[in-house]
Amino acid sequence: MGTPPQVQTVILDTGSSDTYLDARDAPSCESSGPFSCRGGTFDPSASSSYHVTIPDGFMTAFGDGSSASGDFATDVIQIGDVAISNVQFGLASNVNSTTGYAVGLMGLGYSLNEASDVQYANMPEVLRDAGVINSRLYSIFLNDIGMPSVPQ
Repeated sequence: MGTPPQVQTVILDTGSSDTYLDARDAPSCESSGPFSCRGGTFDPSASSSYHVTIPDGFMTAFGDGSSASGDFATDVIQIGDVAISNVQFGLASNVNSTTGYAVGLMGLGYSLNEASDVQYANMPEVLRDAGVINSRLYSIFLNDIGMPSVPQ
C-alpha cells in the first residue's frame, strides 16, 4: 500500500466490505502486548500518494467486540504485480482488538455493508473495474487437514 509500497498483512473477510489498515501511530500499535498490531502498520506520512477523503469517517465494529476507526483515505494498492491508484480504505487510528493481536482487513462483502454513509467501490469491485478480474464473484477452497494441497 502506498508510494513507495508499505507491506501489509490483512485478513480476508467475507462478512465485511471495507478494507482497512492499522495506522502506525494508533496507541495499540505502538505497544507489543497481546492486543498489539502485528499485521504491519501503515504510515501515511511515508506515502506520496496518500489522500484523506473523509476525516474520521471510518468506523467499524465486530461481533466479538473488536472495533476500528479513523479516516477514510485513498492510495495505491498493489497485490502481486497489479497496482491500482486511488483505492479507498479506512486507516484505523483507533484499534480495539478483544480476541488477540490486531491486523488489517480486506472486506470481500457487498458495498451495501460498508462502514460509510456513501457507497464506494470496494476491493472486489476495484479489481473488476480495473479489468484484473471478470466479476466480483469469488470462491474460496479450504482443504481438509492432511489433504494434499495439489491433487495427485
